[in-house]
Amino acid sequence: MAQMKKILLSEALQIKPASLSRGWGFFAFLKGDEALYASYSAIHLKRVLFLEKLSETERDWAELFEQADTVLYTEDSSGIEALSHYKAFLQLHSPLMQSQLFPPRDYVYLALNAAVFPFVKITEHTVEDWLYLGPFRSRFFLADFIDSLSRILKLPYCETGDFPCAKFEQDICRGWCLNLSVEKESEQARDLSKLEKLLFESYLTPSDTVLKLLQKQFDHYNRDLEFEKAELFKDSIELHERYRNWLNFLIASKTLAFELPDYRIEAGQLAAARINDNWQDFPVLPHLHRPNEILALDKALVDEAKVIYDLYINNVEVINV
Repeated sequence: MAQMKKILLSEALQIKPASLSRGWGFFAFLKGDEALYASYSAIHLKRVLFLEKLSETERDWAELFEQADTVLYTEDSSGIEALSHYKAFLQLHSPLMQSQLFPPRDYVYLALNAAVFPFVKITEHTVEDWLYLGPFRSRFFLADFIDSLSRILKLPYCETGDFPCAKFEQDICRGWCLNLSVEKESEQARDLSKLEKLLFESYLTPSDTVLKLLQKQFDHYNRDLEFEKAELFKDSIELHERYRNWLNFLIASKTLAFELPDYRIEAGQLAAARINDNWQDFPVLPHLHRPNEILALDKALVDEAKVIYDLYINNVEVINV
């Protein structure tokens, strides 16, 4: 495994981002020998520079950069190696600002409920009686996906508190909300049990149905040399592929368990790693969830779970032998 390196924070902040190559790594901010905050990233020292930008507008990050004087870091060959260094560091240290600077707090969940307006929403927590998926690292990505799917399948994506809204008038939505208010019911109202099935099939099933529809339109405009229109469908295809891949990850993440020569995985988490020829064990947290959170991970576990899932995908042939 890669060796720990140390650099003065003032020197790290002078590095030009363009001179840093992408690559996994662990890093920790120190004040003398005292740990303040630790993390790991696919861009390690570039991440330090990004966090400095955050410190210009966010007080918690500004406090970190005011106190820290040194950055401890590794240049690792993979996400699992960086994760191993991170977990090993946390076993030896209790960084003073770790919980205060919890990055995944901005991650969001997708919430579905075919019986309650607005049927589909983005939320920070999983405390209501909705069906939850996630978390997702980007609110903007999730909003774009919901908007795209709603336009293709005319599913609800209600952006106002009033219904029926302009989307129904424009025939962008089928008006599922008409069933929720007796005085607004009409012959155009839709069966909400059908909506429940559609939401399940569209958001919870990693199907290629919509992708095939988009690909068909992309090919059509390409053949007709309408490249600007084709490019719009190319963006939609990439958006839906990203969602499908993330959904596959959420489905698999809680149950992954396997061993490789240097790592042992339990419940989708790193349970042990060989570091400098010595095995080191790590605690495995239980997945506590209600039935409506079956595809919802704890925000504190999602980044680790994604590293483990990628490790599994890259070694699936060896693992399944």
